[in-house]
Parts: sequence; structure tokens; C-alpha cells
Amino acid sequence: MKNWLKENWFKVSLLVILIVFGYFFAYSEQIKPANAREDCSKTAGKDIKDLLDDDSINSEETVLLYNFRYNTCLNSKGVQR
Repeated sequence: MKNWLKENWFKVSLLVILIVFGYFFAYSEQIKPANAREDCSKTAGKDIKDLLDDDSINSEETVLLYNFRYNTCLNSKGVQR
């Protein structure tokens, strides 16, 4: 095993670097945006929940306000819709 590692140290280190790079790429492209979307959905939903009890606002305005707050939250977290 020691001889194999001495002969292939460059390949092993390159493989480790690729795995680490792959993890950070997956995090930045998949995991982070998914978490941000979930958090923003909850935040916008909490903000709108109080408005649903109010009779002075209709459902169309509620949807527009939800979308505005959701998109604003996503933009603040650096995620594009």
C-alpha cells in the first residue's frame, strides 16, 4: 500500500481536489438555492398570513404581495428565481 501511494500520490491528490471542488460546486448550485427558496417561502408566507384575515385586501393583491416578498428575499440571499 505504501509503494502504491508513493507511486500514485499525484493521482490521489488530484482526485481529492476534484471531490472537494465537486462538493462546493454542488453546494453553490443546488443546496444553497434550495435552502434559500425554502426559507424565503416560509418568510413570505408568515408575512402574508396576517393579511389573509384582513377583508380589505383581495386574493390577487395577496398573491402579488407574496411574490414580491418572496423575490425580494431571494435577491437578498443572492439567488435568482
